[in-house]
Amino acid sequence: MARVYIKHIIEELINLKMIDYYPLYQLIDRKSLKNNKLIRFNSNKKASDYYCTFCGHTHTGKNVNLHTKLKCPNCGHNFYVLGKHNNIEDVEDYITRYEVNKRKELIARLFYFKKEYDKVEMKYKTQLFEVVRLNVDRDIAIKKDTYWVMCTGWRHAEGYRDWKRDNDRFSYYRDNAFHDCFLYDIVQRTNLKNILSKTKYKYSAMDIVARNGGIDTIGFLRLWEMYPKVELLAKAKCFNLIKDLIYRGNKYSVNGVMKLIEDNKKSLHLIADMDLTVSEFKMAVKYQLKDKKIIKMAVKCDMFLDVKTNQAAKIIQYLGKQNCKCHEYRDYLETAALIGMDLKNSNVRFPKNIHKAHNDVMNKYKVVKDELINKKISDFSKDLEKYIYEDKKLIIKPAQSQQELIDESKQLDHCVRRYGEKMAKRETSIFFIRKKKNIKKSFVTLELKEGRVVQVRGYKNNVHNPLDQSVIDFVHKWEQKFRLEGF
Repeated sequence: MARVYIKHIIEELINLKMIDYYPLYQLIDRKSLKNNKLIRFNSNKKASDYYCTFCGHTHTGKNVNLHTKLKCPNCGHNFYVLGKHNNIEDVEDYITRYEVNKRKELIARLFYFKKEYDKVEMKYKTQLFEVVRLNVDRDIAIKKDTYWVMCTGWRHAEGYRDWKRDNDRFSYYRDNAFHDCFLYDIVQRTNLKNILSKTKYKYSAMDIVARNGGIDTIGFLRLWEMYPKVELLAKAKCFNLIKDLIYRGNKYSVNGVMKLIEDNKKSLHLIADMDLTVSEFKMAVKYQLKDKKIIKMAVKCDMFLDVKTNQAAKIIQYLGKQNCKCHEYRDYLETAALIGMDLKNSNVRFPKNIHKAHNDVMNKYKVVKDELINKKISDFSKDLEKYIYEDKKLIIKPAQSQQELIDESKQLDHCVRRYGEKMAKRETSIFFIRKKKNIKKSFVTLELKEGRVVQVRGYKNNVHNPLDQSVIDFVHKWEQKFRLEGF
């Protein structure tokens, strides 16, 4: 057999026969059907004229309302009605067509298409041209009318450039990374099984994968070359698992997953019946789960479960039945422990209604937390009593509880209620300045931090009325007496 050089492969790819584009246009119309619209261009009370972008017919009818669905009388499809000035999104994608050369090598031909709506003519204009030819067996490709745009990716312009070999980024299989144009391409499936039967990929079941759509067919063939048993996954229609295996990124990761599948052949029917991903299959095997809803829950919860496998399985089953999110359950357990509940008790650990139990625990914790804050504020207040000062008209004293801060905040319409935790932690101290003739009524609030007056605030933070001069003089005297500063 004569030796084949790279230049011969490139010449063969350049000189491939032209194909009939009509079947590709039909495929484009089918795949972009949902993007078509009915364009209303004349409208009055009696009737409206509208145009179907799919079949190209113009109609007149009543009740042609914008942004509602209407059936085209000619083609029979239901489309949304838009005005003639509305923007209609372009349809842009790729089509892959497979064929065989004289040496029975598989050739992939990638066609770029773009359907662009013309507002003036009120119809789609379709561009369709070939951009890539790839010898799959030898991983040699040529490209045409293709250029790279930084941060946006590959772009195509018909007539931009003639065929040339891809030596740089336009690589189709390098360390399990596939060119993005092939990732979600549309495959022309006409006679595909017969084409594959003439190549080394005849047992790959790629035709089944192509029928599903949304899977990188080139990537699948590379995966099959490494692991021929993925054919069984394709025949079992485990498409989500196949997608994950293709995009695993390195051979070591794929090896681990394939070994897990081979070691758990009895659980393989789970993948087929529920079309699990790799992560979902791992959780199903790890915790012996059979319900897809609970399996999905396990994927989300696994990182939170720092317990033994049998206990984790029980928790996952419980959360699935309760329809409870992992972080909510974890929050419940942590809060229950803080208020001293016995987590060894199964009724506490697995309440009949987790959502109600969570709310109850949070309410109890709020009470406990408020009591703790009040105690700490009260203790701190005793230490601050040395700063109590009064003259003939005013008196200043420290806040003694969270409730006092809340009342002060309500009466003066400012945010001192938020300072409870800070005061409990002794990060700051809050004082109340009151009139001696009405000592229960809030008047002015003062914040002291590290021996420095930070702020002095009256009603609504003195936005409308400045502090009375008597208050300013009183604070200055208080500072001088206790050698404070800042105001």
